[in-house]
Formats: sequence, structure tokens, C-alpha cells
Amino acid sequence: MPPPKTRRATPTPLPASPPSNSSIAKDGWGSRSEFQHSYGLGMTPQGFEEGNRILDSFRKSDMQEREESQKGAPERGGGAAGK
Repeated sequence: MPPPKTRRATPTPLPASPPSNSSIAKDGWGSRSEFQHSYGLGMTPQGFEEGNRILDSFRKSDMQEREESQKGAPERGGGAAGK
């Protein structure tokens, strides 16, 4: 008699990790220096601090959008598309 088949647990997908400041700047502006320039920020310690605050807010917004889309929440924006 063959041994009983065992069930393997389906692995739970891991949540996507938040993007890094570097990847946000590269994906959106091509480079960190282009990002800094587009916001009128210098390549100084103070400019990087301000740039990091801006990138942190982008990351927070992106992560909230990911969470909402995973929950199946309707997208924001309103409009008359469903009417």
C-alpha cells in the first residue's frame, strides 16, 4: 500500500517591501540628482534631508495605495465613470 499523500501548505506571498529612496528617484526622475534638481534642491546635506522627506511622503502614499488595492477598495478619484 502506498504511503498517504501529504498536503503541502501553499506559501503565503510576502508583502512587497517598500521601495527605497534610490529606486523611487531613479524610477521617477532617472537619478537622485535629477530628482533633487527638479525640486530645486542642492546636492548638500540639507538638500538631501529635504529630498528624503519628500521621498518618504511618496513612499507612504504608494504603500497606502498598495494596501487599498490589495483590500479591493475602490480607487479614489470619483468621477462619473460608473453612472
